[in-house]
Amino acid sequence: MTSNDEPRRYFYRFIDYAVGKENLEQVREDFKWIAYDNVEAFKRWNPTKQFLRKEIKDANEKARRSKWDRIAFIIGVITSFSVFISIPFNAFLTVAGLLISILTLFRRVAVTMVLYDDPYRIYDDRQLKFAYAWNRGMNGWTSLLVMPIGVLNRITPDDYKLSLWVIEDTINSEYE
Repeated sequence: MTSNDEPRRYFYRFIDYAVGKENLEQVREDFKWIAYDNVEAFKRWNPTKQFLRKEIKDANEKARRSKWDRIAFIIGVITSFSVFISIPFNAFLTVAGLLISILTLFRRVAVTMVLYDDPYRIYDDRQLKFAYAWNRGMNGWTSLLVMPIGVLNRITPDDYKLSLWVIEDTINSEYE
């Protein structure tokens, strides 16, 4: 990380300490096995390895440099300064701005932890397909959902396994 990424480094350490990178990666790996076993369209889809590797890299870059993150961060910073403006709801806007800014940083750090970085180290076709789908899914606010699932995995592993069973059952009934 560069010196401009100093705030992300602190959040990275905090998330690694509080949630654990291994818990976030476990979420990714569990979703991989659900996709492998239960999604028929995933099994039938057969793109070339070259296409997948190129698209994995592109999706990785898009997820890391999401324009929505920049917009949300700017909105968060602007609303944080509303405390200096005399309006009736300035405290609410300040809290909302801080919340948006913190969620944006959490999203960026979580994305950094769980993205597939180097597709040229993946040789299995199924893993390449999943890496492509995962990196594409991590572009946007949907990547914020990885964090609460990782926390659930750390705090209550039995409830985490139960939630995976519910997700797998839903995917089974929806996509087969």
